Formats: sequence, C-alpha cells, structure tokens
Amino acid sequence: MKKLDRRIERTITSLRDALMQLIVEQGYDSITIQDITDRANVARATFYLHFKDKDDLMFSGMKLIYDQLADSITANSDNLDDFASPQDFLHVAQYADFYAAMLSPRGSMGFLVRTRAYLQELTEPMLERMLPPNQTPRIPLSLMAAYCAGIQISLIWWWVENRMPITPEDMGRIGLMISLHGLSWATGPLPENDTTANC
Repeated sequence: MKKLDRRIERTITSLRDALMQLIVEQGYDSITIQDITDRANVARATFYLHFKDKDDLMFSGMKLIYDQLADSITANSDNLDDFASPQDFLHVAQYADFYAAMLSPRGSMGFLVRTRAYLQELTEPMLERMLPPNQTPRIPLSLMAAYCAGIQISLIWWWVENRMPITPEDMGRIGLMISLHGLSWATGPLPENDTTANC
C-alpha cells in the first residue's frame, strides 16, 4: 500500500509539473488534457482517476503552492509589521514564470478568483487578532480582508509585469503602507535615505 501511495504521489506531481511547464510555454486556455498527459507520460485514464479536468489539476497545484506560502508566513502574530513580510514576493519570485503566464492575457480568470479568495482567507484571521478585545470595527473584517487581498494581487501583478524591479522586502513594506495609509502616503515625497525605489 505504501508503494502504491508513493506511485500515486509521483503521478500527481508529474501531472502538476507538466501543467506548470505548459502554462509557461503556451498559456492556460490552449492546453488540453492530452497535452498534459503526453508531457507527463501518463495515460488519460489515469489523469481522470485523480482530476476531473485541468481546472481541478491547476487548483490542486495552487493549494499545494499556497499551503507552502502560508507555512512561511507568521500567521499567528498579532503584529502589523508581519503584513510587511517579504515572503509573498519571495514566493512569487520562486514561481515567476508561472505567475507571469497566469497574470497575462494567456492566463485564467479562475486563477485570479482563487488567489484573491486564498489571500482574503489568510488575512481575515490576522486582522481579527489585531482588534482590541470587545471592539467592533467600522466595516466588516471580510471587507477589509478583501481590500487587502486586492491590493496584494495588484502589487504582485505590477511586480511580475515589470520584471521585479523592487526587492521583495520593499514590496512587502509598500503593500503594508498602502493598506494602512492609502494614496496620501503613496503619492507623497520619497524621504531621504529611503531605499525604496521611486516607482
């Protein structure tokens, strides 16, 4: 049974790797199940034992990648500084070709929807822990989390599209400051000795 489990795991990994490679090479929409199984050297029947379609395969791969990301973030902290963590952008840099393809016109709207939902789900409990006891916020936490998720996706999109001209550390800080202070901070002058690139 253990040998079978390892064999199944290798098959699933091969299918996910094949899809990632094909997304980078030709974009998501044009990929067929046959393309994936040919690249992975896996029978179509085997593919359908594990996934119902390529969306199912992509989302399972996304969950694996994002679970790795969540493990690298200090999710139990109640400190706002943790929102300035560079981990999100270090993660994006690791999968830069994949993000460049998925955030391009060749990508998938489903990817954006799932990514936003994941970031919102990750952010909401962090915001909740930052509230003083028995305090009700002015707006729902889910709305604040959705706002933060939207900012993060936009920053990632810009960063990848412009070939990552700013360090992950500075991108994390920029995301935090925009979330906290909005455009009034973003459009202000760059302080002396600030290492952030003037974008």
